Amino acid sequence: MLWENQHRRPWPGRLLNTVILTVVWRALMQTTAVAAPMTHTASIAVATSSISATCERSASDLHVVGFGHFVSTADYAFGAGQHFNEIRFDTGRAGVRTLFGRRGGLVLTAEAVRSAGPDSLFGVAGDSLIVRVRHAFGFVRIEPGYGVVRVEAGLLPDPWLRTLEKHETLGDYIPLFSEQANFFTAGDLGASAEYAILSNRLHIRLAISNGEGSNQTERNRRKDVVGLVSGEVLRLQVLHDIARLGLHAGYRDGTTGAGNAANRRAFSAVTVEHPHFGLRVEHVDAFGYEARPEIRARAFGALLYAQTKPTWLGAWTRLNVVDPDLETSYDRHTEFEGGVFAGLEQLDPVLQLRLAIGYRQIFLGRNAAPVPGSPETSELKHIFVRVTGAFVTGPGDTEDL
Repeated sequence: MLWENQHRRPWPGRLLNTVILTVVWRALMQTTAVAAPMTHTASIAVATSSISATCERSASDLHVVGFGHFVSTADYAFGAGQHFNEIRFDTGRAGVRTLFGRRGGLVLTAEAVRSAGPDSLFGVAGDSLIVRVRHAFGFVRIEPGYGVVRVEAGLLPDPWLRTLEKHETLGDYIPLFSEQANFFTAGDLGASAEYAILSNRLHIRLAISNGEGSNQTERNRRKDVVGLVSGEVLRLQVLHDIARLGLHAGYRDGTTGAGNAANRRAFSAVTVEHPHFGLRVEHVDAFGYEARPEIRARAFGALLYAQTKPTWLGAWTRLNVVDPDLETSYDRHTEFEGGVFAGLEQLDPVLQLRLAIGYRQIFLGRNAAPVPGSPETSELKHIFVRVTGAFVTGPGDTEDL
């Protein structure tokens, strides 16, 4: 509109043009009525065909993708002369993604969670499973000429967790360590903008949000601001496929609660992606942890996995270390896990099922928080069987799923 306004003629010229066009149009209509009465029908048919073609083209630009996954585990834990076993439903998610061509779309994801908090025994009707909204946002894509800009608003995924999930194929089956250790929450109300350049190999994201996660409304006047850079720095031909090395880093300046408690994060990761294997190493420094602004905490996690293609058989191992207070000695929580899995992806192109058998061992420092129900335990072992399933229906990529 700005370009058009700069090049419009003065209003006397526009008035003269309007008068001339009106006279010509009426003359044409009268001539058509006398010489060719059937032309109106033809004109209507042409107009109808044009509208129909436009509607069909709009419908072809509309894509709806359904997606979801679930994780369920049978776990046997033992240590310090005690043992415990349970069958649990770890997580279940389902959602829909509506894509309007390449211009934008909407994403809605629901999840099933236990109603009680992490350190609470009581929730809704005991500790019932409840369904809540995990993510709900809209997005638009803009191509300014170099690169792609993507703007989002709503209940958004955490930028850091989203980056890690994007660069690892086992995200639906092995939970992200950063989220498990309560260093990040799944989502928050806000807006974000991402600029992707260099053939989608470099992503720069800026996000602003309430800072209270999806479990609370805003409780202070400050907002969380996140800056994140994610790049693919190297591609190599390995085992007849492409291996990609990625470097990712960012910082969050944030607060939480009515008292503006510090809740800042500095984070980085290295990822390797390949159809047959993968690696993720992540590091997080927390300035304020578990609603305690004076605490400085640190987390380190590493995951290595290998799998056949298609994924009939695979194995993984991971190491997670959490230091909940750098000022306190011998309070680390160290976790080692490994196992094998078998996939059934080839049986159904939509539904993917995996069966995993694993072993986990947890080591607690002598000043670490005790295991609930067994305060004298400093070492806990788990043997578990895990069943996971995931599905994606419809066309389109799965970036937001």
